[in-house]
Amino acid sequence: MPALTMASPVPRHSFLTIVAFTLLALALVRAMLIVTHEPVLGYGDRSDMHHTFDCIGIQPIEDGAHSGETPRPHALYHTSGFKGSGCYPSSAVLIAVPVVLAYGIASIASDDPEILIPVQAFGAFNLALFALLSLAVAMALRGHPVASLAHAAVVFLLLADPVATLWFNTLYTEPGVLLGAYGAVATTAVIVLGGGASRLHWWLLGASLIVLGLSREQFCYLPLALAALAMPALRAKSSRKAWILVIVAAIVAATQMVIAPLRPDYVSQINRVNTYLGAILASSNDEAGTLGRLGLPARCAAMSGATWSSRRGENLETACPEVTGISSFAFLKLVPTEPLTLLRAVSRVLPAAESIVPADLGISAEGPIRAVPDLPPRAMSFVAFMAKVPVMVFATIIVTFLIAFPVAIAWLAWTVRREPSLAAVPVVLVMLIAITGYSLATTAFGDGIFEAERHNWLGSLATLAAVGMLPIVIWQLTRDLVSARIAVAATFGVMLLATGWVLWTRHGNLAIGALDRVAAEQARALELTGWALDPWGVRRVYATVGGGPQTEGTRGIERRDLEAAYPGYPESVSAGFRITLSPNAWRENEQMRVYVENSAGAITEIDRRRIRLRP
Repeated sequence: MPALTMASPVPRHSFLTIVAFTLLALALVRAMLIVTHEPVLGYGDRSDMHHTFDCIGIQPIEDGAHSGETPRPHALYHTSGFKGSGCYPSSAVLIAVPVVLAYGIASIASDDPEILIPVQAFGAFNLALFALLSLAVAMALRGHPVASLAHAAVVFLLLADPVATLWFNTLYTEPGVLLGAYGAVATTAVIVLGGGASRLHWWLLGASLIVLGLSREQFCYLPLALAALAMPALRAKSSRKAWILVIVAAIVAATQMVIAPLRPDYVSQINRVNTYLGAILASSNDEAGTLGRLGLPARCAAMSGATWSSRRGENLETACPEVTGISSFAFLKLVPTEPLTLLRAVSRVLPAAESIVPADLGISAEGPIRAVPDLPPRAMSFVAFMAKVPVMVFATIIVTFLIAFPVAIAWLAWTVRREPSLAAVPVVLVMLIAITGYSLATTAFGDGIFEAERHNWLGSLATLAAVGMLPIVIWQLTRDLVSARIAVAATFGVMLLATGWVLWTRHGNLAIGALDRVAAEQARALELTGWALDPWGVRRVYATVGGGPQTEGTRGIERRDLEAAYPGYPESVSAGFRITLSPNAWRENEQMRVYVENSAGAITEIDRRRIRLRP
């Protein structure tokens, strides 16, 4: 098997290289089919897309195709003027500005007084950036057939997948996230491999870190982490340039802090509520202690498990206004005293983050194509298919990679010191695992369970890429007997720890769910309807009022929306439940709690509220 080194010359047009360029061409054609499709394909416009188009002074032209429950993308935009109140400065804005300027210049020669911009113009520009970046990487890898083929396979199977390229025809931040992360990892590999690397690739690496770090606040520190991890391998090529990259990444992080006050205040408030009340407090076995360590008053316990959009009958401004002003790093106070609370929070978020296909966004401006599964066979999504694996398989893979992270760093350090020509594989693996861990951590402790699948989108793609790299990793680690023995021992230790986590989760409170409706029926019976999911399967759902006896619910109500949003959970299609409380089982102003028991007997509270019926 050809090595990923420069030890021996490789024919310029080897069979693997030809296959690689063929795959890359097919990937770009595949992406182009999405971007140029008619009717327009993209992810539906929702309330948060205005954060970008308010910055560049455009608005979507509404039409009748958006009256359904699932938002659909708008095909056309018109100029409307800058709106600072909703503007979210990001690299998405920087990428969109050239398109708006081009149409503005073109309108000077037009008789039409209004500038009309099709959303596909933004898609074409995103695709052009993606194509140029991928071609620059591919050309530099021509002399490394295995690396060239691995790169082309990742681009074809993951980055050119409709799940990713549907974001191109939008004004969301995801295109910048994708371009930045892909550029950072790919150009690092090119530079470490040497050969075809040039000053251009150092510039591309720096630009990728900037685009990624400015994509949104969630990823402001990721470029610095990636630059620091790649530092040993990059220094072997140019110490000065490697240090410059670290400085650039630090400046990007500082820039995010400076522009943060310019963004809408409610964005951070939403994140704090969803994280500290919805994820961390709901995962605590000692609510009073957790609240005290976070600096929150005891009355906030009334909103345990609540989110910004689901207040559970409570008034945030009365019950816990302090949570909106808490620091985004306040969860670090729990590290020395409540590590299991944080571990439970991450373990609850992780399965919920599996499906990276937004189930609440339509993908076609009009016509019968409403979701990713409706796409024609020629645009079939491999990523969407892989997102349907059982959630515990997905979660275990990620946890295994995270446990192996220190081992991977040690492998990288050893390789850089002993065999620098082979450092490309460990540096790419370390960067992918770092993206996975960073994305998951900032999802759990930055956004909570709500929309975890979208916030962890980059981490899921990085995980799939890391899984795809395993054959090359195994090959490199088994090149000699000593490294093979060390690898086997390390793998055994990692698998042992991962197995321990899996066994622990069976008895952990990892269920998710919601109470959708509380209504008084005839004869003062109280009917509760909602849904519940657990990675290990749900055994029963029950409610108590005022600490009284349990009232078990009826399960198995069909919920197709949950099947689309959480395809990997057991029985997600029948996750609905109904609980009927008899007239003598409840009274108004008493606290009602709803619990889920999983197949192993672990119990999770999914709702808590005081019964207050509207007249």
